[in-house]
Amino acid sequence: MNFVRDNAGQALLIRSYESGRVGIKDDIFDCPLIVTPGQAHSWDAVQVETLNLAQFEIALACKPEILLLGTGETRIQPPAPLIADLANNGIGFEIMDNGAACRTYNVLVCEGRAAAVALMR
Repeated sequence: MNFVRDNAGQALLIRSYESGRVGIKDDIFDCPLIVTPGQAHSWDAVQVETLNLAQFEIALACKPEILLLGTGETRIQPPAPLIADLANNGIGFEIMDNGAACRTYNVLVCEGRAAAVALMR
């Protein structure tokens, strides 16, 4: 699936997504990834069921108002303590499959919202 750049200014957008691969600028990533408007970072997350707040440090550094979690090809619920920790820090949190997370991230960034997306395999 290809995406089109709109009015995101200098922010990074996800140019393409297909199962297990994400395109940003001229780069293709085939690993878990955190994308913020300023940078794309490889991510060491392996299983949704073991995620914790510390694993989102890179995403949280950009002070997002919303953090999206793409859990691969299907939506998987992360641990309740993670959801509670994000809520306690005033961060909106949405869980979806990777394709939906990529599209939603692009829309939010183009709207000028402070957003970050974490994508798992």
